[in-house]
Amino acid sequence: MPKKRSGRVLKTIRPELKSLARQLRNARIKAGLTQDEVAEKL
Repeated sequence: MPKKRSGRVLKTIRPELKSLARQLRNARIKAGLTQDEVAEKL
């Protein structure tokens, strides 16, 4: 099983992208999808 990622990545990106990253993460979690599942769908 893949390791869960923490929010550490958000500290390394530009501030204006943090909001988008959070929105995408929240939508993914609400849909019950893993990052790998989203990547496959894209």
